[in-house]
Amino acid sequence: MLISYFRRTWGINVLILIIIVGSSTLQATSAILNSFMLNSLIQRDLHQFIFYTVLLLACWLGFTGCIFCQYYLYGVATQRMSLLLRQDIARSLQGRSYAAFHKQESDTYASWLMNDVALIEEQGFANVYKVAEMAAATIISIGALFTYHWSLIVLTLVLSLLTAFLPQVVHKKLQVVNLQVTQRNEAFLNGVSDVLKGFDTLLAFQKTQRLMQSVTRYGQKIAACKVEQKKIATEATALGVAANITSQLLTSGWTGVLVFEHITSTGAILSTGSLASNVYNSLANLGPTLNAVRAVAPLLKKYDLAFPAPAAADSLSATPVTGFDLTAQHLSYTFGEKSGLAPLSFQLPFPTKAAVIGDSGTGKSTLLNILAGKLADYGGSVTIGGCELRTVPEAALRQALLYVDQIPYIFNSTIRDNLTLGDDFPAAAIWQALTASDLADFVHQQPQGLDTPVGEKGRLFSGGQRQRLALARGLLRHKKILLIDEGTNSLSKASALAVEDNFLAQPDMTVLFVTHQLHAENKERFDQIISL
Repeated sequence: MLISYFRRTWGINVLILIIIVGSSTLQATSAILNSFMLNSLIQRDLHQFIFYTVLLLACWLGFTGCIFCQYYLYGVATQRMSLLLRQDIARSLQGRSYAAFHKQESDTYASWLMNDVALIEEQGFANVYKVAEMAAATIISIGALFTYHWSLIVLTLVLSLLTAFLPQVVHKKLQVVNLQVTQRNEAFLNGVSDVLKGFDTLLAFQKTQRLMQSVTRYGQKIAACKVEQKKIATEATALGVAANITSQLLTSGWTGVLVFEHITSTGAILSTGSLASNVYNSLANLGPTLNAVRAVAPLLKKYDLAFPAPAAADSLSATPVTGFDLTAQHLSYTFGEKSGLAPLSFQLPFPTKAAVIGDSGTGKSTLLNILAGKLADYGGSVTIGGCELRTVPEAALRQALLYVDQIPYIFNSTIRDNLTLGDDFPAAAIWQALTASDLADFVHQQPQGLDTPVGEKGRLFSGGQRQRLALARGLLRHKKILLIDEGTNSLSKASALAVEDNFLAQPDMTVLFVTHQLHAENKERFDQIISL
């Protein structure tokens, strides 16, 4: 899965690979030139010594240039791949149903997009590049050793197996602890965000110390997990270093034997030691590096990146709902052992204006959640256009129906953006929706008009203004069925009546209006009153 991101950015990664091979070649060439320089000194040949010194300087300057380009391109390519990964996660999330999405907290998804991607950058993408560096250094250095004597290659390969094998002992432990780190990060974000969101409440009750308690509790768990992660990584490194040093000493000793036997030159001891060091250093780190790369695999699996087509695409291809009559037969819902909605039957031919009333806890919001397709495990039957609701694709249902929550979410953006949500609507349609929700006069009074910021969760607006903004967002889209959950409970009576007057006058729309304050002035205008 991780390697697919390298394939999707193959152009820049091929260039990086070429530079890696070039820098490794220059490094091996430098090692060979060291032996030539020593031999020149032994032979007391000044001209050759100067010649090889100049060549060595040129090699190192070229190597420095390669390293600069290499690491700059690492940064560019890594960020491209990280963006692709974030887009894939977002695509997976936007393709989820209401129930599937809400199996996790929104802060968990934020942690996926931030903390997890950062971890994959560090231990996934970066380490794949390190593996490429190690492979190039190993292959080119072994090739260079062959120019001295074949026995050096045999010895190097045998010792390489030992160097590469030892760190694998801790592979599984590192994989487990890496997954624990990301889980602790998610828990920290969820726990601390909950306290931060409730800061005003804590301040009112003089309980702001809960923030410190929460940060300490979750922070200690992350710290303990990361210490364990570091410990395991250090174990792997220590095993690799021990094998590396032993292998280098054995290689230098064997080169000395070849020198005494007049099989190779004295200067070779400098080159073979350096070349062998390249091989063993690479292989000593290869195991831990591969472990780190493999350890990010569980992270990629949990994102469910193979999820079906995204919701946006589904909504374009979904077969539209052809009828808008709503019928319920013994419709009910339970939350575990607790009843959420007692059995209920009704018929709402299109277009009907119906008020849903009842005491708190009788299931008014539950009814709307069922009709909106959020709760599919209901009892009894409910149909739209003659089709059982649970069999209607969510995308098709969303084309026909809109649910306005009693606590609508307002994005930290402008009035215009909160209304259009990125869609293109004529200004006249926007102002018509604002007028219908009794918000037009307020927006006209703002210096920036439709481009007025609303603040985080709409905090710069009153509760009633936020509710009317959400209503306008719904009215702007002219759905055939509008479900309004306590849509006027934060409004003054005059504003509430104005909003009710507007949707009651809509000729081509079914409206289910949940309310705890049915105004006498409009009571007779509803076609039905459903009492729970």
